[in-house]
Amino acid sequence: MRAGLSSRSADFLKHASTAEIFQAAGVVASVGLVVVDATRTVTLINPQAGRLLGVDPARILGSRIDALPPSERESLSALAAVPADDAGKTGDPDRGTVLLPGAEDGGAGILDVSVQVQGRGEDAVRVFTLRRVEGMDPARPEQTGGAAAEDRLGMLATGLPGLVFHRVMHPDGRIEYPFFSGGVRDALGYAPSEMRVTPDGCLGCLHWADRDEYMDRIRRSAIDLTPYSETVRAVTRDGKIRWLSGTARPERMETGEIRWDCVLIDVSERMLAEQRLSMIMDHAADGILTFDDLGTIELINVAAARVFGLPEEALQGQSVFSLMPDPQAGEYRQALAGHIERGGGWIIGAGPHEMTVQRRNGHLIPVELTVSEVSSAGQRTFVAVVRDITHRKETEARLHATEHRLLSITENLQGMVFQMRAVPGKGGGRFVYASDGCRDLLGVLPDDLVLDPQVFQSLMEPDQAAVFTQALEQSAERFDPLELDLFLQARSGIGHWVRFLATPRVTEDGQVMWDGVALDVTDRKRVEDELTFLAYYDPLTRLGNRALFLDRFPAARADADHNRSMVAVLMLGLDRFTMINTTCGHDVGDQVLRQVAVHLQSLAGSGALVCRTGGDQFLILAPGLKDRDGLGALLTRIAEAFETPLLLGEMEFDLSLSSGVSVYPRDGLDADTLIRHAEAALHRAKAQGPGGMEIYTEALGRRASQMLTLRQKIRRGLDAGEFIAHFQPKVETATGRIVGLEALARWSTADRGLVPPSEFIEIAEEYGLIDAICEQVMTDSCRWIRDWQAQGAIPVPVAVNVSGRQFHNSRLLLGQIRSALETWQVSPDLLELELTESSAMADPAQAISVVTQLKDMGIFCAIDDFGTGYSSLSVLRRFPIRYLKIDRSFINGVSHSGEDAAIVRAVIAMARALGLSVVAEGIETSAQWAFLRQEGCDQGQGYLFSRPVAGAVIAGLLQTVFVGAPQVGS
Repeated sequence: MRAGLSSRSADFLKHASTAEIFQAAGVVASVGLVVVDATRTVTLINPQAGRLLGVDPARILGSRIDALPPSERESLSALAAVPADDAGKTGDPDRGTVLLPGAEDGGAGILDVSVQVQGRGEDAVRVFTLRRVEGMDPARPEQTGGAAAEDRLGMLATGLPGLVFHRVMHPDGRIEYPFFSGGVRDALGYAPSEMRVTPDGCLGCLHWADRDEYMDRIRRSAIDLTPYSETVRAVTRDGKIRWLSGTARPERMETGEIRWDCVLIDVSERMLAEQRLSMIMDHAADGILTFDDLGTIELINVAAARVFGLPEEALQGQSVFSLMPDPQAGEYRQALAGHIERGGGWIIGAGPHEMTVQRRNGHLIPVELTVSEVSSAGQRTFVAVVRDITHRKETEARLHATEHRLLSITENLQGMVFQMRAVPGKGGGRFVYASDGCRDLLGVLPDDLVLDPQVFQSLMEPDQAAVFTQALEQSAERFDPLELDLFLQARSGIGHWVRFLATPRVTEDGQVMWDGVALDVTDRKRVEDELTFLAYYDPLTRLGNRALFLDRFPAARADADHNRSMVAVLMLGLDRFTMINTTCGHDVGDQVLRQVAVHLQSLAGSGALVCRTGGDQFLILAPGLKDRDGLGALLTRIAEAFETPLLLGEMEFDLSLSSGVSVYPRDGLDADTLIRHAEAALHRAKAQGPGGMEIYTEALGRRASQMLTLRQKIRRGLDAGEFIAHFQPKVETATGRIVGLEALARWSTADRGLVPPSEFIEIAEEYGLIDAICEQVMTDSCRWIRDWQAQGAIPVPVAVNVSGRQFHNSRLLLGQIRSALETWQVSPDLLELELTESSAMADPAQAISVVTQLKDMGIFCAIDDFGTGYSSLSVLRRFPIRYLKIDRSFINGVSHSGEDAAIVRAVIAMARALGLSVVAEGIETSAQWAFLRQEGCDQGQGYLFSRPVAGAVIAGLLQTVFVGAPQVGS
């Protein structure tokens, strides 16, 4: 193997300008360098080469060897005779040891010479690297000739720091080594007699990897008798690897033997230095390349090749400008030409600057470029250091984008970004930065806020300033985030709430600094205030609500305990308020409630709390009552005040209040108990008629408890499905036949049997349970319709009552109806719905829409209890209903009251005019039945015909014809 520099490291020694680059770095200061071109002209010779060769570099440079004076010609001719690779090839350098006549001390010397060919054809040059071999004394001229003698080799070996030996190849191919110099001890640790030779003639100390090439060189030299240079590795006695470099000169003897005079010098230090240089270049983080004055790349390392995405061999010889995109390439070409022509310029020696280069795949990448120049023998070489700064640019771009976003956020933030530094010893803080948002937020300029601490102080009232200072001190002491709302008075005179949010940190000088933002939260504060108001106040009347009552009660109770006084709780309800909403609309109803609220506040006095708990109910907390007389006086004032009609514009309303009263501490010790007892008293008062008043007693409490128990039982009954339908026939007046049924709710309990409606309907309505009862009755009715059909009975429509709440939740009602019809496979025309007149007229437009949807489904509706409400005929005629049911209160009086009889006649006539049928309910006597038949009433129902009966009875009852109207059922 031909050892030497790696391909990358050898490139550094192409020619003089490259060598001078490394001389400047101190790498080759002790090495002689000579470059000879194809015409044998010396194009470079450095001072060290002049000393080693004994010539004057200034006289030699630029001259042809053949034209030099004899002494100088002899030295350089001997140098040029050192063998090298074939011309036109570039590879690892050949080395040899050559005897030259000149030396720096004027005598002869032996030099270790390395030679390498660069370029091709006429451009080829030889680069010689020279080192003196110390201690070699070639005084005898016959040592340079072809004669061989052992004494000559001994003289040559004297003092040589390496290995001198004699190799002989016999005609039969056998190789032996008759002589080794004593230098083998220093070089390898072996005595000459200990040098081992392998059977094929190889030195046994050579490294195994170099043996094949070593033997190949011997065989080639034996054929053509040409000298050769070699560099090999040898293994010392102690196992170390040493590099040996030298020459071998063959001579054919008369006996047919071929003998070589061989010299191998220890060059381990040089090889290690070259390896270190190669390693440094190969592992350099930055790209390094050299180019000539035309921009042709001469030398490039791995890092540079990686930057451009091409292998090193593909980049050598290319134009450096081809790696740049247009028009950048043209600009750099002109800059280089200008530098060469005039000197200076912005490229060479100007420090690193950024540019863009182009990779093989066409991608452009940013780099940082530094270019310097070295010159030798009139030839210029430029060294460029290239660093890929893609990552740095991406980082800078991200930082720039982040900075831009932060700046945009800061500029567009509806507030102020700030930094504030704690003021040691004085407390509080001082602004060190404020964004432009302070102009709109505070009405001041950022510089004014930063430079003058009094500017910010002037925006706060003293109490707010104290709060701010205290918050800063606590944040600095505990290192907690700052979160504070301040009311500031801007210079414009407009006051607003500002929220300060900041995080503390400690600066390098140990001071506390806050980074934060200040936001205008005036609108948020307003919303918070409104939410707080809604939590404790009624938005319609601006009175307190139940939550405020509960919040204020503890203070009233404590005052009563301290002064031994009483606290009265009054629950008030407007009588007949629903009538106002129905006839005049909810807007008018709301105005009435607001007027009532004003009256109650005035009547209750400044020490009392008046609340609206919902609908038409009010709650009064009256503390500080000394005795019952005080309570009586309050109740009297309220009652008398409402004896006078309430005027609202041109409208006059005759209002009355029912009231229930409980007293602390007699009727309860907490607010909930007192409210519950006052409510129980109010229910009792309302039962007595409009304007009633009731003070809570234990008896009322027991009744309220019973009602609560009943409500709980109703809930459990609903869960158990205990509410069923009983049916009362509707009889046709003309024929006496049953033409319909009304489903009536019954509560079938396990312990009491059937519970009459009078015991549960009212409380079910009061507590919102009536809807669920109506749904269960509807489902049970559909089940019975299917059973009757299965029994072969002629089907008749069944009318089911719906509550007002159920009717106005149309989506839920329609869903319940569809579910019942589908579950029991009942035709829609067998189901009718009855709604009360008051329910229909509470929201006529909504009612008409629901009734129309039901009609579209095939279900007809009727108005129940007609005559008790306040129907408008213009509205009534728009209802797509089938019939009207006259309330039983009018039927009761038709036989003895001319007024009731007239009302019934009018209803029948009106219904006939509207194309509606009329059903009379509550018929109990034959006289009532005769009257209704005479007046043309279409149908009737009541105890005269049948009480409500279970569904099991109906199939047989449907065949009955009522001629004399006998009573059926019990």
